[in-house]
Amino acid sequence: MARRKNQKRRKEILSNTFSLIRANGLDKVSLQKIAESSNISKSLLQSYYSHKSVLINELVDTMFSALGDCIEEVAQDENQFAKTETFIYLILTLGTIDPGIDQLIREAFRESKALNSWSNMLFNWLHEQNLFEKQKYSIEIRGGVPFVASGAARLYAEKEKLQLNPLDISEYAIKTLMFSFFNEKKKVVNATIEEARTLIEKLDAERVLEYLEQTFYCEPIDD
Repeated sequence: MARRKNQKRRKEILSNTFSLIRANGLDKVSLQKIAESSNISKSLLQSYYSHKSVLINELVDTMFSALGDCIEEVAQDENQFAKTETFIYLILTLGTIDPGIDQLIREAFRESKALNSWSNMLFNWLHEQNLFEKQKYSIEIRGGVPFVASGAARLYAEKEKLQLNPLDISEYAIKTLMFSFFNEKKKVVNATIEEARTLIEKLDAERVLEYLEQTFYCEPIDD
């Protein structure tokens, strides 16, 4: 019973954090505010999440898993790279339609420590989803993901200035990954991009956002 309550408490904390960030922006959300929103003390909150960065990382990890589920629902035999491009596209698109998620993305892209953390999370997600099953793929992607993530980060941060959209950036990312780290031929890369576009057309960003909201939704705990 206690374990189940602890799991529900964690979900409630994540839910409240997600809502607070979307309403107020990441910088204005403190552990104290999260604790108050969850009707618990800050010390109890810190027994679950010692630092804000730990909480944000779990929130993003949950978001990654939810996006992965959305992709798997529409993906059948699409190749790993097409799924990866679609995944990157979804993240960036959600940032363009939701200010709170945009702040989460920009925070992750703002400094190297956070970017490294998100790069590792992306690699782990790809590995857990078995998108790159061969051993050599694991080795190559371990080096390629941070490089691609940092390039996509710079493009996302300056997307208005450079007049880029999420599709432009996600295509850049997958081309870089496939050409530079997997030595794929142009014909294979172009076919992958077309495959990813078909996947993307099946995914409505607003519905994906609704799915995220449902993922984070949690009934308040009655103590």
